[in-house]
Amino acid sequence: MKPVQVAAWREGGVNSGHLPDIYREYFKVRARNRVAPRWILYGIEKLILFRYRLKKFLNWLGMNIY
Repeated sequence: MKPVQVAAWREGGVNSGHLPDIYREYFKVRARNRVAPRWILYGIEKLILFRYRLKKFLNWLGMNIY
Protein backbone atom coordinates (compact mmCIF):
# COMPACT_ATOMS: atom_id res chain seq x y z
CA MET A 1 0.00 0.00 0.00
CA LYS A 2 1.44 3.39 -0.94
CA PRO A 3 1.29 6.30 1.52
CA VAL A 4 -1.40 8.89 0.93
CA GLN A 5 -0.96 12.50 1.94
CA VAL A 6 -3.90 14.52 3.15
CA ALA A 7 -4.29 18.29 3.04
CA ALA A 8 -2.75 20.37 5.81
CA TRP A 9 -5.46 23.03 6.06
CA ARG A 10 -4.30 26.36 7.31
CA GLU A 11 -5.94 28.16 10.20
CA GLY A 12 -9.00 30.10 9.22
CA GLY A 13 -10.31 27.61 6.70
CA VAL A 14 -12.21 28.34 3.53
CA ASN A 15 -13.91 31.62 4.47
CA SER A 16 -10.74 33.42 5.57
CA GLY A 17 -9.71 34.67 2.12
CA HIS A 18 -7.20 31.88 1.52
CA LEU A 19 -9.24 29.96 -1.03
CA PRO A 20 -6.68 30.22 -3.91
CA ASP A 21 -3.99 28.90 -1.55
CA ILE A 22 -6.25 26.01 -0.57
CA TYR A 23 -6.85 25.22 -4.27
CA ARG A 24 -3.09 25.21 -4.92
CA GLU A 25 -2.48 22.95 -1.94
CA TYR A 26 -5.25 20.64 -3.15
CA PHE A 27 -3.50 20.41 -6.54
CA LYS A 28 -0.16 19.57 -4.90
CA VAL A 29 -1.72 16.81 -2.79
CA ARG A 30 -3.46 15.33 -5.84
CA ALA A 31 -0.21 15.44 -7.81
CA ARG A 32 1.72 13.70 -5.00
CA ASN A 33 -0.94 11.01 -4.71
CA ARG A 34 -0.94 10.59 -8.53
CA VAL A 35 -4.70 10.45 -8.96
CA ALA A 36 -4.38 11.50 -12.63
CA PRO A 37 -1.65 12.56 -15.07
CA ARG A 38 0.00 15.79 -14.00
CA TRP A 39 -1.02 17.71 -17.15
CA ILE A 40 -4.69 16.93 -16.50
CA LEU A 41 -4.37 18.09 -12.89
CA TYR A 42 -2.62 21.25 -14.08
CA GLY A 43 -5.50 22.03 -16.45
CA ILE A 44 -8.07 21.40 -13.72
CA GLU A 45 -6.17 23.68 -11.34
CA LYS A 46 -6.07 26.52 -13.87
CA LEU A 47 -9.77 26.09 -14.62
CA ILE A 48 -10.66 26.20 -10.90
CA LEU A 49 -8.53 29.33 -10.35
CA PHE A 50 -10.08 30.98 -13.43
CA ARG A 51 -13.61 30.25 -12.13
CA TYR A 52 -12.66 31.66 -8.72
CA ARG A 53 -11.30 34.88 -10.21
CA LEU A 54 -14.28 35.24 -12.56
CA LYS A 55 -16.72 34.84 -9.67
CA LYS A 56 -14.81 37.42 -7.61
CA PHE A 57 -14.89 39.86 -10.54
CA LEU A 58 -18.60 39.35 -11.20
CA ASN A 59 -19.37 39.83 -7.52
CA TRP A 60 -17.31 43.03 -7.59
CA LEU A 61 -19.48 44.25 -10.49
CA GLY A 62 -22.58 43.63 -8.44
CA MET A 63 -23.70 40.37 -10.06
CA ASN A 64 -24.02 38.13 -7.02
CA ILE A 65 -22.75 34.76 -8.20
CA TYR A 66 -22.37 32.14 -5.51
